[in-house]
Amino acid sequence: MKFVPPVLTVLSQSQCGTSVDTVVVGDISTYRPPLAPAGLYDVENQRDEALQLHKIVLSDGETYTFRTYEAQARPESICGKSFVFRPWWTPKSIALVTKPSSQWRYALYPADGTHAHCELTYVGIGANEDAKDGYFIEDLWVTCDAYERYIRDDVFHCRDDA
Repeated sequence: MKFVPPVLTVLSQSQCGTSVDTVVVGDISTYRPPLAPAGLYDVENQRDEALQLHKIVLSDGETYTFRTYEAQARPESICGKSFVFRPWWTPKSIALVTKPSSQWRYALYPADGTHAHCELTYVGIGANEDAKDGYFIEDLWVTCDAYERYIRDDVFHCRDDA
């Protein structure tokens, strides 16, 4: 059976400084946590990103409020429109960000013909990949950019309460 991603409808959006809270409604029970970070995508092609959803701040039944940090003002309202919902990270990914280890080490990826994928962005890391280096802990690798943005700087505020 083909997987059909959930479709959510945007009920409202409110901006507070550089953050935007977006209230959506729909059944996302096909996914297990973490439900954010995530994105809303065009229903037709399921590729064109309409909005990033960085953190879930409230859930009530099938109504969810997501916060987007450093959001730019939207040129047109997306309220009342429907989008495909897709979370980005696995439970292992979110644990790397919410409970960061001091054991991360920077290195060039070994030039042995193998490669790894970033645990947060899925970008290839290896001698023959776009990312030649990164941070690793045990056998887990993240790109330098992912380490700096999501683990060091916590740009999605995964480690705070709001």
